[in-house]
Amino acid sequence: MKKTAALRAADRNEYSWNMDYLPYEDGSGYEARFYTCGICTLMRKLGLYDLVPAMCRLDYTMTDAGGTAKFVREYTLASGGPYCDCGYKSFERNAYMKDSELQFDRSCHVLYSQPCKEPTPGRSARRCGSACSGSMSIS
Repeated sequence: MKKTAALRAADRNEYSWNMDYLPYEDGSGYEARFYTCGICTLMRKLGLYDLVPAMCRLDYTMTDAGGTAKFVREYTLASGGPYCDCGYKSFERNAYMKDSELQFDRSCHVLYSQPCKEPTPGRSARRCGSACSGSMSIS
């Protein structure tokens, strides 16, 4: 992350990022603070800038899916903030699902904690393929 911050890639490519790497003093994680955002630049040019805050929300979703840290944020460039702060704070490994509790069905590339047997009410569920071991994907 330090090397990425030092590159200042957006100085050469408007669709990239400039950021600082700021480790937390207590050693609990780090913040990646972005001052230039390639997604903001691209989406503005495409006339789709109003979608960017929803894309920024995926930072929380992806961090939760990774299961190793808590994502914290105060500002986003897309919402008019002075920068986009992406904070990753470590948490107790035992407080969350262990890797051994997760299953990966390689036949349909689905990661799940338990095989789905019933569709989620209000959503259509479909089997992800004939080789699938019972997990379902939601569409």
